[in-house]
Amino acid sequence: MAALPVSRHPFHGDWNYTLHPAAGHTAGPPAGNGQDRHPAALSELTGLAPGDLDQLIARLAALRQARREQRARSHPASDARHKPRSGRPPVFPFPDRVVATVLHLRLSLPDDTLAHLLGTSRLSVTA
Repeated sequence: MAALPVSRHPFHGDWNYTLHPAAGHTAGPPAGNGQDRHPAALSELTGLAPGDLDQLIARLAALRQARREQRARSHPASDARHKPRSGRPPVFPFPDRVVATVLHLRLSLPDDTLAHLLGTSRLSVTA
């Protein structure tokens, strides 16, 4: 398992990871912590250095998690509306949502262009 080119995602890296092709992988070795997963061309489009983009994603993910925890604490445990739900996880990962939002705000790109740039469907971007 240690020899596989796996990059673990920041949230539950044991469960959420990306397996890269072993031969011909031109992006270099995968990052073990999910950092630097966006191409360098995105830094030109977003106006952020790659490290700054990763920092922004990490800070927003921390704020998102803190907000979830605060909401969970503020609701009574007996309220069934706020219990964790099972189901399919979101198809469009949070870091890609942040990049899509930055690109949309900076360049006013339409949803279909954002979807093409990020390799997903237009419906994933708009959801």
